[in-house]
Amino acid sequence: MGHHAIRLAAYGGVYLLHGTNADFGIGMRVSSGLYSSAG
Repeated sequence: MGHHAIRLAAYGGVYLLHGTNADFGIGMRVSSGLYSSAG
């Protein structure tokens, strides 16, 4: 996980948006419905 994250909560769900330093999986659904992004 990157240095920063954004936590979003709506309609009973919680989402954590964060960057990564791993090139593999960027822009792909990699696990548990998470999307990796460069950051």
